[in-house]
Amino acid sequence: MFSIDELTKQRLYDVSRLINDVDGELTPEIIAASTELAFEHGLFLHPSPLRTIALWVSQDVWMYRYIELNIVDGSVYKVGEPQTLAPIDHPLLAEQVARFLARAGRELIASIADRIIVPRETVALVFDEHLASAARMAFSGRAWLTRNGYASEW
Repeated sequence: MFSIDELTKQRLYDVSRLINDVDGELTPEIIAASTELAFEHGLFLHPSPLRTIALWVSQDVWMYRYIELNIVDGSVYKVGEPQTLAPIDHPLLAEQVARFLARAGRELIASIADRIIVPRETVALVFDEHLASAARMAFSGRAWLTRNGYASEW
């Protein structure tokens, strides 16, 4: 396991504060070195038992990828492609984080709604267990954008 340097720790802490400002219910956790995900240290968000989001810094740019989890046992079944956010310390990073969280929540809800077929009587249970936090995250991102004077698409 690699030790985390102060600069990386501060960067992860700073983006954690941005995430918490957008959605105070999300509790990002720092995960060290992952060869599977190709970064040394990352920040993991768990918006649903079906998806984890990993954020990390690569060449002074924030990166993220989705980690899809199996509905039956929670094991990883798909690691998404790396995607970019903003450069480190970019003035619009907070806006990008809010848009990213809103989009990630919407994508998660649409993905699950398209893939999981459940009897009508268990729809509320599936929503409560797997989608409520993703819906809150999407709504929180959109609300943050509106509160801070940005146009928010839905």
